[in-house]
Amino acid sequence: MLAMADKKGKVDGSVPGLARRAGVELGECEAALARLRAPDAYSRTKEHEGRRIEDVDGGWMLLNHGKYRAMMSAEDKREVDRLRQREYRRKKSGPTAQERHVEAALKNGDQAEACRAEEMLGEELSPESIEAEKEEIRRQHGA
Repeated sequence: MLAMADKKGKVDGSVPGLARRAGVELGECEAALARLRAPDAYSRTKEHEGRRIEDVDGGWMLLNHGKYRAMMSAEDKREVDRLRQREYRRKKSGPTAQERHVEAALKNGDQAEACRAEEMLGEELSPESIEAEKEEIRRQHGA
């Protein structure tokens, strides 16, 4: 139903159509809708007595849709801000150890090592994993 909802939380449809879209039997769909319509004493959201949906003309309304949409939007914004700040700090601090490793490998003419180091650039590596990678390279090259 979340995938079918408009930006205000309205889901247009019929019970048979919803059952087909969800890939369940009609009786299973009806039971699920009954449970979503019913009060929930254990709901963390006490609005609407914990009900998740209500019937409206032409379908259903997701009762807490706006609240969770706003929370998700705020969460998405924080994630974007976090990534933007991380990139800013990375650029400000100069090349990382991994980037310097790629540059050094290229200067030394070790194309294979440069390619391997470039592959690692996207990964978050701890000092231990970097040492393990170096050891693996030494082992492969017989050093």
